[in-house]
Amino acid sequence: MSSVYPSHFKTIPKWAGGYKQGQRKVYFPTFPMRLVRPSPNQPRDVAIFHVPPRVNKLHIADYLKKLYGVKVNYIRTAIYVERLLRKEELEFEQVRLRHKYLTSFAEHYAGRDDMWTTRYEDWMEKSDNRLTAVFRRWVKVPAYKKVIVNLAEPFMFPPKPDPMAFPQAKSNIEEALEEWDKRNPTLAALRMKKEQAEKAEKAANPEPESKNRPVYVV
Repeated sequence: MSSVYPSHFKTIPKWAGGYKQGQRKVYFPTFPMRLVRPSPNQPRDVAIFHVPPRVNKLHIADYLKKLYGVKVNYIRTAIYVERLLRKEELEFEQVRLRHKYLTSFAEHYAGRDDMWTTRYEDWMEKSDNRLTAVFRRWVKVPAYKKVIVNLAEPFMFPPKPDPMAFPQAKSNIEEALEEWDKRNPTLAALRMKKEQAEKAEKAANPEPESKNRPVYVV
């Protein structure tokens, strides 16, 4: 029985028209809600979400309480209007591999050894060239609402996973790097110089012959 009618009505009166109660079953929200990774200086009792502009504070509070049992002290919102950005600003310092896998170059490839550092520097140089070459390509970023939620209890954001820990992702990265090395003339020249230096070092310092001669037993 709906609360809009007096309590003495046992059934919905005929004058209510075509009103039918409880016909729509909703189990989950109909809007996306993305949790943003916190910054290093962000308090632990603060969570930031990105939601569509049509979502209000009541939706957020009800979402967190009913689905996750999270109590909220207060909610603040800010709307970011639709804008245009250069495409290279969205793809800068990132490498797109197979199977739609996107990873950051600096996090996994730079600063390991000379080969990795050369590869990273060469990639950065090509990125700058591509950035100047494709300067007028624009993409549209849709409008969204930033929601700042103050939680009653602190929340610890899970650590960022390492793609190299997953076998499939690791194999994808290794395959992409091998293909990229074949198309990269800088690394090919560096590899050739390294092989020539090793051959010259072996020729200059030959291994001494073993004094222990083989003994044949008849």
